[in-house]
Amino acid sequence: MDDPNNDSRSNSSSGHQGGDGSRRNLVYAERFKERLESISQEAQILSEITKPYREEARQQISRAIPEGNWPAYMAITGVTRDKIIAHGEGLISALAATNNTSLEDSQVQAVADSLMANARTTSMSQWGMFSGTLYMAYRNRHSMPLRLAASKGRLFKYVWPGVLFLVYSIPVSLFLSPIVTAAGARYHAGNFRNDPRLSNLSLDLSENLHRRLQSAQGQVPNQRYGERSQDNSDMPSQRYEGIRQPTSPGWMLAKNIQSPPPSSPTSGWGVSDDEDDDASPIASSARRSPPDSGLSKWEQLRIQSGSQQSPTRSRPPQESNSNGWSSTQSSDSGDDDRARSQAQQEFDALLEKERQGTGEGQAWGRK
Repeated sequence: MDDPNNDSRSNSSSGHQGGDGSRRNLVYAERFKERLESISQEAQILSEITKPYREEARQQISRAIPEGNWPAYMAITGVTRDKIIAHGEGLISALAATNNTSLEDSQVQAVADSLMANARTTSMSQWGMFSGTLYMAYRNRHSMPLRLAASKGRLFKYVWPGVLFLVYSIPVSLFLSPIVTAAGARYHAGNFRNDPRLSNLSLDLSENLHRRLQSAQGQVPNQRYGERSQDNSDMPSQRYEGIRQPTSPGWMLAKNIQSPPPSSPTSGWGVSDDEDDDASPIASSARRSPPDSGLSKWEQLRIQSGSQQSPTRSRPPQESNSNGWSSTQSSDSGDDDRARSQAQQEFDALLEKERQGTGEGQAWGRK
């Protein structure tokens, strides 16, 4: 019997591999997209750099390449005069932008000669590969995969060489032709750099244009960053002020509520009416009674403590201009009210005990 645990493990492993493969494909797709965007941006910046020199470069390369009868072997392979002119226009404008000057006629002629030599080499290599493929197909025309195919008629004998030609043309076009074309371009590029007519020009297009592309790309972010920095220069201070302003009332409120009033130190319960007791939650003004009120000490303390606490408890919470501080102040006020209520209850219990022990008319804590 099949183990279901093995099936579940195999399914989980296959699902994990499938997830890794999909994530890897997404990463490759994202990198490919970024590369395409970078190439498009570089091409756009390069077009802007060479734009002032393009019209003059087109006129110069058109004069350097004659309009006479174009070779047929080049036209058949797709190498036309218009393509060479377009290529020369881009090369001359790039050289002019790199050196910050227009090219002379002798220098333009050197560029045209190099382009024509490369075009001839490309056309001849295409004709050579075509001839080699045709020869291989003709040579192997009798090598049929099945001997029985020869009995199907003469039509198959003539079709089979064409099939062989197509079979040989595919690898030649995909692999051999790009290698031969790149080798020819490299050879003519070396001759182009060694041309004495271009000795006074900087031909390192890759380095110079790359530096110009970097400078052109760096100007846009710097300008945008400068605009953002000017527009948002006061934002950090405004945010700091917005945070600091509600902080002060909140902390001051907590400080005023939680800190006890200043009082002189006393020892024990033996204090007079004119002295403050630090242990009492009632203010000193609440503990002082008018001399000729005619009420007992217990009644005076109850009335004065109630009159002092009622404005405090009915006071609305302080409003805050910043988000989050109102809830903090409300919670602090609630905790303080509970603490006051508990302290008042304890104080009332002490007073009640003192009253029961010493009598209603005796003052609490008097020597």
